[in-house]
Amino acid sequence: MITQWGMNEHIGPVSCQQFDEQPFLGREMTELRQTSEYAAQMIDEEIKILMSRCEQVSMQRLRERSRELSRLAQSLLEHESLDKFAIQKLLG
Repeated sequence: MITQWGMNEHIGPVSCQQFDEQPFLGREMTELRQTSEYAAQMIDEEIKILMSRCEQVSMQRLRERSRELSRLAQSLLEHESLDKFAIQKLLG
C-alpha cells in the first residue's frame, strides 16, 4: 500500500511505485527509478512504523488471549486436529 500509492498520512496519496512489473528476473535493474532517494527513505521509514504498530497490536492481542491460546494448543496436542465445532466448544 505505502510502496505503490503512498496512502499514508505522512507521504499522502501519491504514486510511489518504483518499477514497472516485468516478467523477467533482473529486468528492474535496468529501469529508471521514479522516486527520489529522499522519497525512498521516507517510504522505508513509514513501512517500518507501520510494521512496528502491527507487531505491537498483534502481541497485545496474543497476550489478551493467552489463556484461550494455551487451551487451544493443549487440545491440539491431544487431538492433533480440531474442526470448527470443537474450537467453538473449547473457546466458547
